Amino acid sequence: MNLGESHTRANLVVLAVFCSIAAADCTGSSSPGDGGQMGVNDANPGQGGAGGLPGQGGAGNESASDVPGAGGADSGGSTSPCGAPGYTCCAGNSCNNGGCCVSDICMAPGGVCSAALGGGTCNAGACGNCGGPGLPCCGADPKTGVCTAASTVCASSGTCAKCGELGIACCAGATPGAAGTCSAPGTLCSNNFCVPCGVPGSACCAGNQCGQPACCYDNLCVGENGVCGSSAGTCKAGRCSGCGVATQPCCNGTCYDGLLCTGGTCTSCGHTGEPCCQSSTTSGQCQSGLACSGTGSDGRCARCGQLGDICCVGSAPCADGCCSGGRCLAGVSCAVDASVSPDLPVGQCASGGAPCSALAHFTGTQVVDGKDDEFCNIPSFELNFTNAAKVIEWNTATGRTYPERAVVRVGWDDKGIHAFFRVYDTNFTPAALGVTPWNGDGVEIFFTTSKDLTGFTQEDLNTVHVIASPPVVVHANDSAALAADSIESTPLPAGQFATGSDTTGYWVELDIPWVGPVPTAGSQIRLDFQLNSADGPRALGDSYVRDAEAIFYMATVPSTVSDGSIVAYGEPYDDDLAWCTSVLSP
Repeated sequence: MNLGESHTRANLVVLAVFCSIAAADCTGSSSPGDGGQMGVNDANPGQGGAGGLPGQGGAGNESASDVPGAGGADSGGSTSPCGAPGYTCCAGNSCNNGGCCVSDICMAPGGVCSAALGGGTCNAGACGNCGGPGLPCCGADPKTGVCTAASTVCASSGTCAKCGELGIACCAGATPGAAGTCSAPGTLCSNNFCVPCGVPGSACCAGNQCGQPACCYDNLCVGENGVCGSSAGTCKAGRCSGCGVATQPCCNGTCYDGLLCTGGTCTSCGHTGEPCCQSSTTSGQCQSGLACSGTGSDGRCARCGQLGDICCVGSAPCADGCCSGGRCLAGVSCAVDASVSPDLPVGQCASGGAPCSALAHFTGTQVVDGKDDEFCNIPSFELNFTNAAKVIEWNTATGRTYPERAVVRVGWDDKGIHAFFRVYDTNFTPAALGVTPWNGDGVEIFFTTSKDLTGFTQEDLNTVHVIASPPVVVHANDSAALAADSIESTPLPAGQFATGSDTTGYWVELDIPWVGPVPTAGSQIRLDFQLNSADGPRALGDSYVRDAEAIFYMATVPSTVSDGSIVAYGEPYDDDLAWCTSVLSP
């Protein structure tokens, strides 16, 4: 048995009920969308989309111009940026159409704010009689309260004051703990006040920008014909003459025209055999028709999309064959991506979900048939062994190199949790039938509506833990099962799940009813997800061996606690305090 999920409670084997979560739309993540690929004769990549998890940008300009192609708006087309109801607030508490920023989540006008904020109705950014400009800050004590309207901050007087303009306090960043922001043109946040930027003699504005024709050098705007430091020449038409172009020294680590700063010198990049250009997006690293063959400094741009080539970036990675394991191969199934409606192209479904911020409201009618056509408007997110909060290995230590990745869509309504998992795994090894459904490739989902948690997943009220390793889908011990002293796991009822698999991986659809009180919009629940990898050899006593697990969220919890009958090891499957908190979107 894999000791990672054994417990001291007699005969207790923790089995997770897998809840397939697919990610949501651009929920306000600060990462930009992928930029357009470089055109054949372009020197610059397309600009990235605004906000959300990386989205596929537009193709680069293929003329001989040096103008970059326009980037995608967000990940994949039908997306909702920060500021939309149910998604994270934009910088400065900003929400669309006069919505209210409540606990960093946007509430639509007409929504009812929580009792902690006075229970008022959201109108023009204010929660009833608090939270708006000139109104008291919301909360039991206004002096320590919060403001819910855009471009407001709670002043020491307990009143919501304007922010983000020149000479006054900065507004809050787009995410908790992020640097403050200023909305007025030509300003930046310095020591929590908005100060001038972008003019000669002042600091450069965000993105190393200065008003033309000034140059940004060493975070200082240098005027036309001014001196750029001690060795970078003079400022001419927005560029320092002694740095930044091919073969010249880098300008404080950056180069012009999309060149790469390597060893302090600006060099060409993005062409065949050249280093991949520096970019926050994968599509901006190489010219059109090429892709980056690696990560870090060893990455080189190589032809992509033809049989035997590496896969290109984007929705059509291969011109011939199908993308499998990062290569375009013939004879590999190009099965329809089960995480996407068969009636809608991939680019029309929402992406960029952030389930640990907000859970999208499922408004359709679910037909549990192994297809996710009814999930297209639920933003998706990805869980893999690179982005996981924690990876636990049980056999050979290989780090975060396991190839499995899960695209998850999850939503809620008054009936329960609705989820769809699409897992890409070309070496799918299902768990054996029996008492160890976690001991194979699979997914797990955890959730609870309870606010009184002790850290014992199996004993706290209203906890749900599902494990899926197709075709096996089981409901693990929850509080009700333990109270009844029932068996350790039971198969999920037939109408609550559907599974399938092909040569590219497997998929799981779930329709899991709430346990305990039914939550409402604005309520908070706790949840987490896990992806299991089992590609290694069999071991004595195990039908299949799980090699590693990728945990989506991992709070800081004690490593071991005990109530005298069971020990929790600080992992999601036995410690519900490790799960994240999510707000149920309207």
